[in-house]
Amino acid sequence: MLDTARDRAIEPLLRASGLPRECLLAGALSARLLAVAPYVVQLDVHEGGQWLQLLTAVWGGSRGWLAVTRQEVGLALMRRHLRSLLLVPGSADDGPSLLRFFDPRVLRVLLPHSTSAQAERFMGPMACVLVESSASNDAQLCGMGPRPQDVQKLQGLPQLRVFVERAMLREAPLDVRLPPAGGWVLKLTPQQLHALTQDASDRFAERLAHELRRAWPRACEGRSTAELQALVRQALIDARRLELQSLRSLSDYVGLAFRFGLGFEEHPAVRRLLEPDDRPVEQRLARLFLEMADGDWADLQAGAAARSARREDAPHDD
Repeated sequence: MLDTARDRAIEPLLRASGLPRECLLAGALSARLLAVAPYVVQLDVHEGGQWLQLLTAVWGGSRGWLAVTRQEVGLALMRRHLRSLLLVPGSADDGPSLLRFFDPRVLRVLLPHSTSAQAERFMGPMACVLVESSASNDAQLCGMGPRPQDVQKLQGLPQLRVFVERAMLREAPLDVRLPPAGGWVLKLTPQQLHALTQDASDRFAERLAHELRRAWPRACEGRSTAELQALVRQALIDARRLELQSLRSLSDYVGLAFRFGLGFEEHPAVRRLLEPDDRPVEQRLARLFLEMADGDWADLQAGAAARSARREDAPHDD
């Protein structure tokens, strides 16, 4: 299962490989969408080393995950089963939502938090799935334990290769359950939704901390990654308290909190421009850049400089 949106180089690589594949999305898709769509690709360990070449090329960077099935489980059946999992029920107002299980960053959070019934429904014709661990090229192996959501670990790509070859040669047990003709509806529990939301929030904070260091390298000197991420997480909490929601507005708020300090919104000029009115809060945040006087920006900057000086003068442990 490959998520080409994670890396634009994957789709051309798939076309060049000639391996049997199907897009998980249906309908008339534009070339632009096909280039970033999820694909299910059929690999066969009995047909030379082509499967290993593709696996080696894409493993790392959380660009896909691997499912082991019996040989009689063909590409059409796998696509039908996986498509049946794409939508999960939502609220009466919002309707169903797309479950991005094809993104390994989502799947490695989803499966360990699944109930036995959920895991069995997800697995369907898959005997097991192998997903990259978050911090390395190791694989989380789900589906081979006493419960389908049990997670084991394979160390690195070589061990993963050995396991796949043995499993496909039927030296490892494969307990395959075929899905019913109508597929299944996978319902997420509040615990899964919380885990997925927290994981997405953590990754967003890590990305913003990385962008801060890239945009203001000198200002980030002397600040550890953990310190930057802690500032970003607190700034995101403050931003959401103001009901900011879009990625752009959250990013802008974090940038302001970094430059002028947490709590910058308590400055009288900032507070006045952010006061609730009939405009969306994102538009009120934009007013800061359009309407705030130069003197107020200078005042904010002076306050940030004073706090930075106090931090540098504070005693440090040896």
